[in-house]
Formats: sequence, structure tokens, C-alpha cells
Amino acid sequence: MTARMNFPSPEAALSNLATQSPAKVTLQALANIQIPTREGRYPLKLAILMKQPAWLRVEAIPLFGPPTFFLSVRDQTLKVFMT
Repeated sequence: MTARMNFPSPEAALSNLATQSPAKVTLQALANIQIPTREGRYPLKLAILMKQPAWLRVEAIPLFGPPTFFLSVRDQTLKVFMT
């Protein structure tokens, strides 16, 4: 079952996930962010997957080609890939 919910802030979404979601549920989200740089702002779209107790994957969605960034946490291992 897929439910679509809108939250006023990332903190509200994480709080809801921590208190309301069963352990077997995976949170899937798309986020539009802007990274401030010296040259200006860099817009980025991210795909985010989270599952309790300790699983996270964040991946940049480029317009063309393979992802230029991903971060994953599983068990006690953190992996980061950037080009």
C-alpha cells in the first residue's frame, strides 16, 4: 500500500515516520534542494529511501547520465559516491 502525505517540514516527516510507521515500511521521497555556492545556487533533485531501524539511501537524479552523488547507510556502513 502506498500513501501520499505532505508535511510542513522535514522534521515533521521524520517525526511521523519514527512514531507512526511500522518497522517494515520504507519511506520513499523526492526532494528539490538548492546548494549555495560562491557562483550562485545549484538546484538538485534527490531520491530518498529510508527504513527503520538503520537504512538510508540518498541519490541525486541528474537530467542526463548516471547519478553524480549517492549516500547510503546500512547496518554500520556509510558509503558515499561523488563525481
